[in-house]
Amino acid sequence: MKKLLGFDTTNSDIKIYFGDEKEIKKYLFKNLSSTENLLKKIDDVLKENNTDVADIDVFAVNVGPGSWTGIRVGIVTCMGLMSAFANKKVMEFNNFQLIESSIKNCDKKNITIVVPAYSNYVYIKNEDEINCVEKESLKKKRDVYSDSDIEDLKIKKVDLEEAEFLRDKLVKEEFSDLKILQPMYVKPSQAELQLKNKNKI
Repeated sequence: MKKLLGFDTTNSDIKIYFGDEKEIKKYLFKNLSSTENLLKKIDDVLKENNTDVADIDVFAVNVGPGSWTGIRVGIVTCMGLMSAFANKKVMEFNNFQLIESSIKNCDKKNITIVVPAYSNYVYIKNEDEINCVEKESLKKKRDVYSDSDIEDLKIKKVDLEEAEFLRDKLVKEEFSDLKILQPMYVKPSQAELQLKNKNKI
């Protein structure tokens, strides 16, 4: 069976996933800097499961959106582990996929998925776009989903099923190409920035 080690450093917590096609477990370490603690926590999880990093077949990493520094730390760590061992696979995933896969019993074509960003901004994904917008623009929208409570927005909150999502990808062997592994940095559109600057004048 293929062993998977995954990690998510896109916000202030560190999440580590370990398991195989039968079961993947999630380990949550709250409010820890990924820059200083990710490798130590990976080592702790591997020791708890009596496994060495050399025994891992697939490395999985969350590419965003979220903390720019955290995303970069996750991807660089993944690439470093991949380069240290031959014949390993990589599997990328993102926060929009995690939320969407956890939404049940609705027409997903008409929903807006929201990930917290910074200040008054949120990252969004709907049928037409992936963008970074001001929260104000979503106040009249219906069917807005997130895994987080977001101030001033009526959110349909979902409980993430990350472990099951990753296990399903592992079973289906939905691997990525390490050469094109890229962070999902989402910024406000140029038009929105221009409008905001214009309103300041």
